[in-house]
Amino acid sequence: MGLGRLAIFFIAWAQSSAQAQTLGEALNATNLTWTTSGDALWFPETNVTHDGVAAAQSGAITPGQSSVLQTTVAGPGTLIYWCEIAVPNQGSQLAFNDAGGTFTAAPSGADGTNWQQHTLYLGSGNQVVQWNWQNYGKGTNIAWLDQVNYTSGTMSPFIISEPNDLLQAPGLSATFAVTAAGTPPLNYQWFFNGTNIPGATNAAFNLTNVLGDNFGDYHVVVTNMAGVTVSSNATLWRGQIAAWGNGLYGVTTVPLSLTNVLAVAAGGLGAFAMALKTDGTVFVWGYGGFGQTNVPAGLSNVVAIAAGCYDCLALKSDGTVVTWGSAGSPPVLADVAAIAGDCSGGLALGTDGTVTGWNDPIPSGLTNIVMISARANQKMALSADGAVVAWDYSGNIQANVPEGLSNAVAVAAGLYHEVVLKADGTVVAWGYNDDGETNVPAGLSNVVAIAAGDTDSMALRLDGTVVTWGAAPSGTDNLTNVTAISAGTGFCLALVGDRPPMLHAPLSSLPYGTNGFIVSIPSQSGRVYRLEYVKTLADTHWTALPLVAGNGRTLLITDTTATNDQRFYRVRQW
Repeated sequence: MGLGRLAIFFIAWAQSSAQAQTLGEALNATNLTWTTSGDALWFPETNVTHDGVAAAQSGAITPGQSSVLQTTVAGPGTLIYWCEIAVPNQGSQLAFNDAGGTFTAAPSGADGTNWQQHTLYLGSGNQVVQWNWQNYGKGTNIAWLDQVNYTSGTMSPFIISEPNDLLQAPGLSATFAVTAAGTPPLNYQWFFNGTNIPGATNAAFNLTNVLGDNFGDYHVVVTNMAGVTVSSNATLWRGQIAAWGNGLYGVTTVPLSLTNVLAVAAGGLGAFAMALKTDGTVFVWGYGGFGQTNVPAGLSNVVAIAAGCYDCLALKSDGTVVTWGSAGSPPVLADVAAIAGDCSGGLALGTDGTVTGWNDPIPSGLTNIVMISARANQKMALSADGAVVAWDYSGNIQANVPEGLSNAVAVAAGLYHEVVLKADGTVVAWGYNDDGETNVPAGLSNVVAIAAGDTDSMALRLDGTVVTWGAAPSGTDNLTNVTAISAGTGFCLALVGDRPPMLHAPLSSLPYGTNGFIVSIPSQSGRVYRLEYVKTLADTHWTALPLVAGNGRTLLITDTTATNDQRFYRVRQW
């Protein structure tokens, strides 16, 4: 009983000691007048402090309530304080309010373990300073404030974060931003190559349609009543990749290192993107929670890439396939001409026109296939005669392919919808349509490539422009000279060149030698090529040679069976 009485006496003494202090004393700011209001009042306490002596604690509030602490200072001046919160991950916040607005000032951490210091610069005149503890979460939450210090006087502007270099394709927007501090108000003026930009007087400067003469150096001058500071230069570089839409995980911010790009691929549910460079290496950016951004060390000689929901695939020049992320281990593959990723594994198109899948089954009897596409539940294959086959993750052939569909030259599988490009440059789409992904725009024609995302569709036209529909993000109005497209989850990618895409590639270097007949053709990564021949022009049956994967460079296709007899050749591209 004696120990119990001693404990009770000690607690009562500690409480009375804290209550004997004023808020000003607990906050180390007796020169300021403090008031408290709201659903529960702030009060002095000695249990959770930054200085080891005392601090102010908010009232214990329940969801929808607030506890307010307030003082008034004469500006200009600098305010420094320490704050801490309990249960930070339940939606509550400690907000600092003054004439300039509301600033989140709540650090994350547990009781008394993660105090954070904040510095605020106040302008001229009387400034009402208010800490408003608001409970937007659940349960009863509290906050603490300690060591408040206010110093009168001005502070010259200074840069907290400099504007960053940007890589952007012509036709999209680019935004330079600076974070500065100092006595308000702060004034901004942006410059391009040393010349001031009329109207560019905010902390951020946005170019809505990047043109060729916009590439160069940008900087900003920040001024206030106390002085001037100049930011460092940030360069806007001309990029090959256009990325727009949902910028989650930075997927629409193209890394500065991505130059000399041959192909792009937009990931599915994981919001990540892939790029194949001219040196045969691969770069992945965005979400990497399943290891997508962990490109295998030493991966090289890649000629094509594909992105699934959470996985990456790469086709090497020797016809083998490398996967990483959640794709799982594919079977031992060789003589592969094309690849496609989905949510469980992937597909591989062999040079003999057969299809191999892993983790999910594929229909039997797929032959003479020249293009494959996959995305989550939907998978598609195109045969050389223009017929389309579609199946689901169970391997069941779908019966919803439009009756009479023929003369197809490309297929693209969405999450629950399918898109087909016909030889006449028109597009057909079907399947799930809650977001309008199968509502092909009226009059769409001259299409040379298609892509399907989760709930959106894309088309690349012969003039190098892009058309999107469904839930596709806007941002294509000013894009030109696009050569390839890819759709992801809420974002899109386009590869931009210096001219529109080529519909018919010129053949060159047609020698006949000891190894056979050789055709040289400029190729595109991700496309498949096939050399075919007849012995007379009256012959309608073309003999097809094995499929060859495009490598983004000059492609040599050889007919090793050629003899001295007459043959007429053509090269087909899918």
